[in-house]
Amino acid sequence: FFNYCEIKIKSVKTSPMAGLRFTFDEQDLFRKHEDLIYHNDEELTAIWRAIEKMAAGDWSPFVESIVKFSMLTGLRNANVLGLQKEWIKPYDCGIRIEYPKSAMKMKRDWWLPLSPQAVDVLNRVQSKGPLVFPGRTGKPFDFGTNARTTVRMLSGVGNFSLKRFRKTITTRLNELRDADGNLLP
Repeated sequence: FFNYCEIKIKSVKTSPMAGLRFTFDEQDLFRKHEDLIYHNDEELTAIWRAIEKMAAGDWSPFVESIVKFSMLTGLRNANVLGLQKEWIKPYDCGIRIEYPKSAMKMKRDWWLPLSPQAVDVLNRVQSKGPLVFPGRTGKPFDFGTNARTTVRMLSGVGNFSLKRFRKTITTRLNELRDADGNLLP
């Protein structure tokens, strides 16, 4: 908040956080720093190519679809992995996902129009049951350590993470605005 005011308003002289003591360990500090990292163009390209290599191998077909869908939509992991078929609906401009508030972090109904590329990814997913990406037990697919490690190894992107796609998209969108919040030409 202080940094925002200092940059945007230039009227705050002292941080409202001054004097407060925080307790954290080094791991917490690392996690917070790690959350700020996003993927650059070269990393995104390397990840996309690695995923296509994985699709040709013995991996679950969901790994490719989950990563591509995450890259194309910027959705939170839980909203991708927990996506239900009944939420995917046509509307006057194409196809969208209509998330109920029970599935959303902000606890309100929300919908997301899908690009033709994202729709294509969903059309290629062959799954049974209510979930688009079901796991073996009928619960959402677990995009675990094996998949992440393999994507990291094949792509050469050591910091690969599904959640970084969301950070990449929001960062890039914010870069399209000037200091006053107006869209850049």
